[in-house]
Amino acid sequence: MKKKFVYILLSIIISALISLPAIQMFFPFAKVKKLYGVTYKQEKPEFVVKDWINFEYQPKLYQYLLENYGFRPHFIRCYNQLLFSAFGKYNSSVITYGKDGQLYEPWFIDTYYGNDFIGDSLVIEKVKKIKSVQLELEKRNTKLMVVIKPGKASYYPEYIPDRKKSEKKRNNYEAFNQYLAEYNVPYIDFNGLFMSAKDTTKYPLFPKTGTHWSVYGGTITLDTITRFMENLVGKKMTDVSYTNITETTEFTDQDIDLENLMNLIFPLDRGTTATVDIVYKNDSTTYKPSVICISDSFYWILFGLPKKEEIYSDIKYWYYHNDVYPDMFKKPTYAKELDLYQQIENTDIIMVMACTSTLKDIGWGFFERAYDSLCKQ
Repeated sequence: MKKKFVYILLSIIISALISLPAIQMFFPFAKVKKLYGVTYKQEKPEFVVKDWINFEYQPKLYQYLLENYGFRPHFIRCYNQLLFSAFGKYNSSVITYGKDGQLYEPWFIDTYYGNDFIGDSLVIEKVKKIKSVQLELEKRNTKLMVVIKPGKASYYPEYIPDRKKSEKKRNNYEAFNQYLAEYNVPYIDFNGLFMSAKDTTKYPLFPKTGTHWSVYGGTITLDTITRFMENLVGKKMTDVSYTNITETTEFTDQDIDLENLMNLIFPLDRGTTATVDIVYKNDSTTYKPSVICISDSFYWILFGLPKKEEIYSDIKYWYYHNDVYPDMFKKPTYAKELDLYQQIENTDIIMVMACTSTLKDIGWGFFERAYDSLCKQ
């Protein structure tokens, strides 16, 4: 009798455990952390007899259940952790696991080796267009500046795994860096600046498990950008300095964005980073320009810094020359739908930023649009 009771109890426990995902799916009782990365919501299909008969409803229902069963993120993280810990494998095509645990996006490696080089002639054509736009903007009292942001593979080529190495050829960064200088386009080369500081910087400018410059590395570029703007417009702007620089092992999601995409249970070895406080110094005579920044995702760190009003009278972030922030936080606003002439008239400085891997598409249509509007009159 006792043995039978144990069997019954075990059966109940096992049945309850098996039923938990279904219960969680229809009656959520536990908070589950979502998976990182791009996900597509699978809508529950509407039951239609005709679809059932034609076997069109069943595949849709199966796909819905596959994407929405209870505790799915937990099961996926367990699987990913087992795969990584036991076999050194990771379930992501957008990550390359490098030496010493450095994570890369594979296209940054391709860019470093010149595998995506668009050629000198096309770079010259793009730079000439940039120069023409710059001159036309100046006629309208608007300054243009270009910022080349660093790439992790360029900064840490020594950690690229051997299987990803190839012959080092001329790349887009080298070409743009050459021709922007030759055509006298105002620009900052942070890729070169980061490389020159690599052996002397006390804190990492790139995080081990992230793809962008570290929050610390991105933050300390602010004074260089401000000084460059100041020289560009010939007016005294806010003085930016830093204090309370402190080493830490606490990371924001921006510093571990690639690690997050691996969706593991346990954190990787992240090394250390630093926190820093910004000190702004200005007065009633300080010039605060209105700025549009057209950039890839590297600008999020700078755009998220506090007290931007201490430097700018207005700052807009045209994300890939598409979404306009902070306007997008309130309602959908897209750069290509805005009146370009009005935007130029209300803007003192247009700053176009691109990292080494996105330089080939710099401006993402902005320079072509501005060239057609301003230079073909």
